[in-house]
Amino acid sequence: MDQARVEQLGAKAIEPELNNLKDVKTRDYFTALMGRTTTDFEFSLFTLMIYADLKDPHRYAFYLIQAGIGLPDRDYYLKPEFAAQKTAYQMCHNKEWTECVEVALLCLVQLASAIS
Repeated sequence: MDQARVEQLGAKAIEPELNNLKDVKTRDYFTALMGRTTTDFEFSLFTLMIYADLKDPHRYAFYLIQAGIGLPDRDYYLKPEFAAQKTAYQMCHNKEWTECVEVALLCLVQLASAIS
């Protein structure tokens, strides 16, 4: 990875994708965007997967998975033993991704209003 180039580009590297998220105004647009991101990035923001059922390993179940840049699972956000990892994660985002976080929050608000 070219770290210098990554730092030089900053959020500009993903600006077109962030702009697509900002443009979400309808469910149809959101659905089309999720389909396109599946082909472009392998995973969409949300993916439906089939895995062994967590309650009964002899069965399969559908799971809705959210792909992202977050911590590995909810325990890292909620359990006290992961407090150090959560703090480091928050510091990293606050320090290096301030602009991206602001854009992401705006996008989430727009997504929520478009699909509700």
